[in-house]
Amino acid sequence: MFQAYWRVERLAACANNSDRPDWALKLEGAGAAMRENLGISLSTAEREQLDQTIHTAMTADQVLEFVLGAGA
Repeated sequence: MFQAYWRVERLAACANNSDRPDWALKLEGAGAAMRENLGISLSTAEREQLDQTIHTAMTADQVLEFVLGAGA
């Protein structure tokens, strides 16, 4: 399980680069959950990379639409 979160987060970056922001956000969430369960914090560089992936994945309006659509 160790470092599996890292691989999932790299897949999120690939999804983002492949114009699949929906999958990018889902994979980032899964990676974050894995890290949290393992008690692993992000380094500053990892946090910046994560933020970049999220910010380029979707605009704020797209995130809101995605989140609200997932709850419907």
